[in-house]
Amino acid sequence: PDPGYKTVHVSGSWSLANLTDILVQARAEMEVTGEEDDFPVSMLRRILKCGIFGALDSGSAVNTKSNSVRIIGNMLNYLSPELLSDTEYQDLMDSGTRAIITNIENGKIMKIRWNA
Repeated sequence: PDPGYKTVHVSGSWSLANLTDILVQARAEMEVTGEEDDFPVSMLRRILKCGIFGALDSGSAVNTKSNSVRIIGNMLNYLSPELLSDTEYQDLMDSGTRAIITNIENGKIMKIRWNA
């Protein structure tokens, strides 16, 4: 593989984690103002799945894992049962929670465990 792919993964996961921070903040503001959330649900799914993949990938760099568990936590906070079918919501919640628990139990670096 390309030796620079880990750098790309770290940068990409950092960017996605920052995006999810903003999404969670924006959602909280929308709840206060009554604005409608129009962020595409399909994109939320993809972001969460990317976070889960990065958190569970044994080849991921430490920073990628740390960013990935941040993505997962934010997306689990952001998603609500109204956005998805019951089955899909439960599946995503289960997968995300398992990925976080795995990183809490097995994270070699405290930052990963802290973010999880």
